[in-house]
Amino acid sequence: MVCPRILSPDFTDWVILDIEVTMRQLKAITDRGLVPALVYALTVIQDSKGRFLPGDWVKTTLAVSFSHGCLFETKNTIYVLMGSGRRVRTGLEVVFSIFKLLISNHLICVRRLSLYEQ
Repeated sequence: MVCPRILSPDFTDWVILDIEVTMRQLKAITDRGLVPALVYALTVIQDSKGRFLPGDWVKTTLAVSFSHGCLFETKNTIYVLMGSGRRVRTGLEVVFSIFKLLISNHLICVRRLSLYEQ
């Protein structure tokens, strides 16, 4: 398989977060057939299931596998990572902090949108 590479900055905003966990946490994760890693992407291009609109951001659940340098699989979705992205190692507390911030910003955007709709 050849993964798509797009030379536009619009499609390079993704990161695989390899989460540092304790041995106990690792066992609990791997016992469920998972890997302590997830993807955060700033720009969804297409979602065949219709859950996300083009331009939305997405955070995956934990990985099942990562193959061919671009296929990130979770229990219910295969993500095709387009562009050059990054892979970083980080602690669990950083992952929770990032997504708390993302959710806060998302709620602010929704509130602003609802004000304009009234």
